[in-house]
Amino acid sequence: QYLKNKCGNVAMMTGLMVIVIFVVGGGAVDFIRMTTARAEMQAAVDSAVLAAASLTNDRPPIAVANDYFEKNFDGSRFDLENVSFNPVIEQNKAFLKEVRATATADMRTYFIGLLDILTGGGDNSLKTLALEISGKAAESEQFLEIALVLDVSGSMAGARISNLQTAGEDFI
Repeated sequence: QYLKNKCGNVAMMTGLMVIVIFVVGGGAVDFIRMTTARAEMQAAVDSAVLAAASLTNDRPPIAVANDYFEKNFDGSRFDLENVSFNPVIEQNKAFLKEVRATATADMRTYFIGLLDILTGGGDNSLKTLALEISGKAAESEQFLEIALVLDVSGSMAGARISNLQTAGEDFI
């Protein structure tokens, strides 16, 4: 009698599908949050390395990079944990400065973490998603060839030639 009764199948299937729809829809929300956090973190890293690589900057490049990243990125908006920023400066010569930086963070998930009930969590827990961003910028000046033509004829005798020598040394 009970095996032949088909009433209530819609309710049972709806109950099972609500869970699937909730996890898939919630997963989309977590994915969008992660993508937005990644984009904002990348923009902050890019601005930090560009500012630190500037040859016209008088401040220490590490301080500039840290300052730009800190002011351009707010991880609390995305529930990020363990946010770290690591700039590396290479100044090969007076005319070249290269800045590389990596930023990492862990983003807590709202919905995808519910799948840990099915998977058991452990080392492959979905309660957090790792973000890792990198950026690189370099600024250099090219060598310029300058020719300096000086008049050393007889008309430059006396104080004029000594003034010319002083001006030439100051120019160099």
